[in-house]
Amino acid sequence: MLHHSPPPLTEEQQKLLQQEAFISEILKIRELKERRDKNGGWFVRLLESAGGAALITVLVGGILGGLLNWRIQTNLRDREAAQAIQKTQGELALVAYKDFLDRRQETIKSVYELLGNSASASYALITITGPEFEHSKLPAEAEEQKTAIRDRFNVAVNEWRSRQDNLGALLSYYHEGRPDVVDSWNNTKSSLTAYMKCAQDEWNNYSTDYIPRDTTKLCSEQRQNYEKNLQLLTQGLENTRRYLWKDFTKEK
Repeated sequence: MLHHSPPPLTEEQQKLLQQEAFISEILKIRELKERRDKNGGWFVRLLESAGGAALITVLVGGILGGLLNWRIQTNLRDREAAQAIQKTQGELALVAYKDFLDRRQETIKSVYELLGNSASASYALITITGPEFEHSKLPAEAEEQKTAIRDRFNVAVNEWRSRQDNLGALLSYYHEGRPDVVDSWNNTKSSLTAYMKCAQDEWNNYSTDYIPRDTTKLCSEQRQNYEKNLQLLTQGLENTRRYLWKDFTKEK
């Protein structure tokens, strides 16, 4: 059985087929658009309308405004918290600094009390070797006075030996970075120890023969050396106090 090929299309027929294909594509696109409009058309129409655009602007503006306000409030809270921490740290620093100054003042007071008691007890011990305390002329109450002076000196010696190193360490701690103060203290300590030893030696000599001494000359060199070093120590401590107040600032 023979099959015959269809006759070729004319030019006009080909144009008709092309037109039909074009119209078919147009219909497909329109159908797709209608389907999209059906699913989301209200939102699109809302955006296209003037009222809808204004509504969207208000909503978006409200959201952005809320975010901006939240951010500002967060920054303010963070800044207030940082300022509160800084204030607290500053207050704690001031409290610590005041405590430091108070303890340093207590140390200086203790140093001067120890020096004063030790030097005074030594001077009193030397005094009772003079003619005004001559053994053959003393009434009973004067002997009691001499005994009290000797006892006071012995107490002062024990206290000086037990506290000098401790107070020296505290003085060094509260005057860190000031070697002049530490050096002055060491010199004062050495000279006072020498003065106390001299007083003890003179009393021991007097206790042997009970011959009155010229107390204006006894241990005068040791006492002058002690007083000179004590003056240097006082100057060093005074300079330190002025230095602290001069350079003190809240930042420091």
